[in-house]
Amino acid sequence: MKKLFAAIFCTALLLAGSPAHATPSDAVQATPMPPEAVSPTHAIEAAANQGDRDAQYTLGTFYMHGHHKQQNHELAEKWLKQAAENGQKDALGKLGLLYAATPFSNYPEACFWLTLAAHEGDAASTALLEKIRGHLTKQEKAALNERLVQWITTNKTETAQ
Repeated sequence: MKKLFAAIFCTALLLAGSPAHATPSDAVQATPMPPEAVSPTHAIEAAANQGDRDAQYTLGTFYMHGHHKQQNHELAEKWLKQAAENGQKDALGKLGLLYAATPFSNYPEACFWLTLAAHEGDAASTALLEKIRGHLTKQEKAALNERLVQWITTNKTETAQ
């Protein structure tokens, strides 16, 4: 995340203007760049595509809430899931919230991600999980438990301290 913010900061400095010691004769005619090519959102998207889990999380939340990007639940799901699978802890609860809140709610999937977030100590995920877990059938709960054991074993997740 520090690299991402450093890249954004450097981009902002470059956009602020030329050095104070430059004279008009020293100035190089630069081709104007389209705003989307130098925007912080573009830098975040580039970092997300390179596997930066914090950038993936940020991009997912942009799509989830419609900030800086048009709201798109499918792209929010894609980026949040990549971030979560890459170990970004905040993405767990956000992904659970996405599955719980979208018009096509998927409670088993929401419970999976919310349980992982709660396992990491996220109190908001714990509260939401308590509200929606009752909507699962016995078969869904059994499948959820198996999936959780597999995830925790594979990812060696430890409870937050």
